[in-house]
Amino acid sequence: LIVESNEIPLQKSFIHKIFKDNKGVFWFCSDDGLFRYDGKELKSHTGGQGLAENTRVRNIIQDSKNNYWLATST
Repeated sequence: LIVESNEIPLQKSFIHKIFKDNKGVFWFCSDDGLFRYDGKELKSHTGGQGLAENTRVRNIIQDSKNNYWLATST
């Protein structure tokens, strides 16, 4: 999987986990937040965008009701 982006610092971030959900969307858990790649667009969910500032996302899981659960640290 190659994702190129000049606007989102994914390439500079330590990735803890890459998760593919049941819709085929890739989620990247990183020291800089959570990133979502749907095959066309890379979106960031970082401090100020739904997560507390300086949140490291360590893990993500999807339950049987399609809810996402994050393990984080600061």
